[in-house]
Order: sequence, then C-alpha cells, then structure tokens
Amino acid sequence: MPQDAERIVEHWRAGVLSVPPHYPPCQGMTAAGWPDVHAGMIEFLDTWGVEAVHLGFGTRALFGVHRLAAAFRVDATGALVNVNHMPVASIEPGIIRFTNGLVNRGMTNPADSISLWEFVRSARARAG
Repeated sequence: MPQDAERIVEHWRAGVLSVPPHYPPCQGMTAAGWPDVHAGMIEFLDTWGVEAVHLGFGTRALFGVHRLAAAFRVDATGALVNVNHMPVASIEPGIIRFTNGLVNRGMTNPADSISLWEFVRSARARAG
C-alpha cells in the first residue's frame, strides 16, 4: 500500500505541475492568489500527500472544480482549490483543518466535479 499511495501522490503532483503556476487556470481563481495556491498544493503533497491517500482523500476531494463553472461553484471544489493559499494544519478522515481555523469537510456536489488539470486540458481542447 505505501507504494500505491506514493504513486497516487506522484499522479497528483504531475497533475498540479501540468497547470501553469503564473496565471489563474480557471474562473473563480485570481491572478494575485493563484501562484501561492499552486505552490500550496505542492506543499500539501510534500507534507500531507501520502497521509491523505491513507485517510481516503481522492483527487476531486482535494483538487476538484466544477466541470462547467470551475471554482465559482464551491459546492464542487476540492479542499485545496481556494482563492488564497491556506496552509493545512491537520487532516483526518474527511476533514482538512487549515491554520487560519477554517475546516473543510468535503464538497456537497462531487458528481459535477473534475480535477483542476482535467478542466484545464478540456478548456485548452475547446480553445483549439
């Protein structure tokens, strides 16, 4: 299982790294906040990635965005898709606690969520 968890984390890392860090990848993200959010996603993977896999977090739970409305639909965004970077203080099954006191207990509309990198890929394909 440890190797499986490490492979999942590397898949997530490849997905995050496929999204340009210097400009917002989708609606609902800001130019001012996105570079830190992107760096924070990598920081999360370095610090919490394997543990997140073991606790049952999936791609959409962490990195999801609404398939049509992107980050504007918070009911379908993952815990790490925020307007500003919020460092994680702790994780437990189904719960991520941030250092600023906010708590993420998961999205309410996971069926309409896809990974951020899938959203970016599909937007590029539509743009042609």
